[in-house]
Amino acid sequence: MPPLLATVKDIPLIPWVALFLFTMTSISCGPERDFTGIWQQTQCGDNPDQADCDGFLYALHIGRYGDAVTGMVVRYRFDETAFDGFRATAECGCFLIDSGRAEEDRFEFRIFEPSEPRTRAVDGTLEPACAAAAECPGRRFILEDTDDGLVGQLVCEDGSATPIRFDAAIGSPRTQCSSATP
Repeated sequence: MPPLLATVKDIPLIPWVALFLFTMTSISCGPERDFTGIWQQTQCGDNPDQADCDGFLYALHIGRYGDAVTGMVVRYRFDETAFDGFRATAECGCFLIDSGRAEEDRFEFRIFEPSEPRTRAVDGTLEPACAAAAECPGRRFILEDTDDGLVGQLVCEDGSATPIRFDAAIGSPRTQCSSATP
């Protein structure tokens, strides 16, 4: 009489491999992948044609780890005649993300020390055009992942809020302020 339960050696290898691959792909595509990457600002305010906020553009270099969001925000001097508004020569400081939190398709974070941007310059100084940035105290980004990108608000400590939008960009997120933007 044949045994009711087959041993592992009696079962062909292909179903085991298929089961392993299915299991790995099911558990590896969690929310940690959401938001991770580079996001470049494409709109500020209610006018869809206005890309800059007070003469600046922002790029988010984000990593999501469970419910935590970390990374940096890089600020660029806006030049409407430039082909690429996110070129390294237009960089105007880098800020660390503070208190980043994510829930499903929404996340928010503050900028750490918004009045003290890190810089790529060896001596730590900013160009005069960059230093004159109109920063709002307690700057926070509250964003939601939509089919069209990240959409949300840029909120200041006084409660004033500006609609803002970011689109995904190609490249690996920066991990330090001193490296060039891809």
